[in-house]
Amino acid sequence: MVRHRSYFLILSLLFLISVLQMAKYTFADPLSESLIKASGQGDLAKVNEILGLGSNVNHSDKSGWTALIKAAHNGHTDIVRELIAKGADVNKKENAGWSALMLAAQFGHVKITQLLLAKEAKVNEKSRHGSTALMFASNNGHLDVVTDLLKNGAQVNTKDRSGNTALMFAALDGYDPVVKKLIENAADVNVQNASGETALIFAAKFGHENVSRILIENCADVKIRDADGHTALHYAEQNNKPRITQLLISAKPCN
Repeated sequence: MVRHRSYFLILSLLFLISVLQMAKYTFADPLSESLIKASGQGDLAKVNEILGLGSNVNHSDKSGWTALIKAAHNGHTDIVRELIAKGADVNKKENAGWSALMLAAQFGHVKITQLLLAKEAKVNEKSRHGSTALMFASNNGHLDVVTDLLKNGAQVNTKDRSGNTALMFAALDGYDPVVKKLIENAADVNVQNASGETALIFAAKFGHENVSRILIENCADVKIRDADGHTALHYAEQNNKPRITQLLISAKPCN
């Protein structure tokens, strides 16, 4: 009987917790919800009006988005500045683990990135998948953002949960200026991800000749094989990339 009572007590407590969690959003603060909406729309006058009425600047909606995260995502620099001045938490994350800095980096919002970094946004924070702001910026070719992140201590060789680095993301999409910048900041050209792929394998596989050349000139190992036993040369030949094929064949070992 005691065991049965304990079991039902636990069930009751779990039910109460779930109800309270639902109530958190069912009875969400309408004023603060309006702040998030106005911030996303870029309506600075409305944002100031709502803030003046006592809105919670760090309120999160059901997806975990705050007014600052929404404004950073949409590139509204003046609103980001105003929200920060009113005490917005620059390191708060939405439910997938994305911070305002990650979103600003993803979409190349340089001024917003600088504002957030000036307020000590955590430059090496990770999303749920293990991605950093530097990875997001590199994956989208945003050289100015990459440069600012590196100046502010971004760790160039950090891996996500799949073992990918910022250099791999830049090589994958053929962003040679970003590749150069990352290598200048000590990016490891021969690191492998969970599938054994390197930046050079990505560059060869997707036909990025300039990136392949830059990597080879910086001692990328053309003999590294991925988990399937294939080298960069295999992919260049398979995908009919004769110029990259020739680069790989003529590559000389680094001293």
